[in-house]
Amino acid sequence: LLHNAEVTRRRTSMNDVYEQMRPVTLTFRDPAAEAHFRSATLPLLRWHGRVATLVGVLVYLMFGVLDPYYIPAELHADVWTIRGLGIVVTLLLMSLSWTRWYETLGSWCLMLTGATAGLGLLGIFWILPPNALEYYYAGLILLSFYTFNFSGTRFVLALGCNVMLLVVYNVLFVYLQERPRDVWLSHNLHLFSAGILGGTAAYLAEYRQRQLFLVRSHLTRDRSQARHEALHDPLTGLPNRVLLLDRLSHALSQARRNGKQGAVLFVDLDGFKGVNDDHGHAAGDEVLRQVARRMQDCLRESDTLSRMGGDEFVVLTEGVGSEVQLHALIDKLRAEVEQPYLVPSAKQPKGTRVWISASVGACFFPKDDATADDLLQRADEAMYRAKRSGRPAELGQEAA
Repeated sequence: LLHNAEVTRRRTSMNDVYEQMRPVTLTFRDPAAEAHFRSATLPLLRWHGRVATLVGVLVYLMFGVLDPYYIPAELHADVWTIRGLGIVVTLLLMSLSWTRWYETLGSWCLMLTGATAGLGLLGIFWILPPNALEYYYAGLILLSFYTFNFSGTRFVLALGCNVMLLVVYNVLFVYLQERPRDVWLSHNLHLFSAGILGGTAAYLAEYRQRQLFLVRSHLTRDRSQARHEALHDPLTGLPNRVLLLDRLSHALSQARRNGKQGAVLFVDLDGFKGVNDDHGHAAGDEVLRQVARRMQDCLRESDTLSRMGGDEFVVLTEGVGSEVQLHALIDKLRAEVEQPYLVPSAKQPKGTRVWISASVGACFFPKDDATADDLLQRADEAMYRAKRSGRPAELGQEAA
């Protein structure tokens, strides 16, 4: 049953993933997810944009091979002027890929690269003799596939670029030059068909890319959550015994290398069972959460507070060089723990106050070849000596 519930949860979550994109623009509905996607794909976009731009420039130049055969000699200079301007603008746009502006303008730069090449082709078409147009017209078809499938720009921007070029083509050659009806109809059909094929492929490719990104992000969050749950106490959110032992082993290695002392404190709550018995487990859980917050506020960021289970906590602190410092920390922790707690109560709608105290056992490290488990055992034994003797705290014998 638990397995089936987990499968159902994952399927529901995956369905939610597929609904996070807008159907036309393919942008994520969550601005944070969109920003994360752009940041994650930026290195690839930079590299892809540079390669695509250089390849596009090469293909653009290759059309010059046809000039001696189909363009009158007196128009060669004009044609190469148009080509040269287009290449200069394209290279300037590519240069932005080395700047911080590319994070927000990268796809726009790639779209403008295609638009520049397209407008350059239309400018050349404008000055070409009518009989030469057929030999260069294939450039517009190639450009459609370039912007949709090769340039690396987003689908919606490539679509806008191709629609703009189609409109400009019709304005120039249908309304202004009034080319024969069969010519412009054939050209429009080819451009429109290329746009449909290239656009559909580009849409599906970007859709899959974004879905894969969301799925990977979802799985990463799942793994991170599972790891957190495996290493932390579900009630207080504190590190559990597994994570504590790992950090304690690391602290032991560090202490042996640098010669600095640390300490392990084992804290047991006195009077906690009475809270559970008199006010219920909800009150006991609230006390444990408040104890965790109060003790955490007494510690440095580099210290570790762990809940071992029940009403037992462990503190790992490094850089404690003397018993005076250690007792000062113990007194601070006990003073916070012994402040009153407001807990839920069936008899008191506003809650009721309860009091508990703490017994603490501690030991320094490193003193010998003790392991992390050994240190916990010594601190635990010191805590029980404190509890039996009625003292607030005891130090492990090996630390004396």
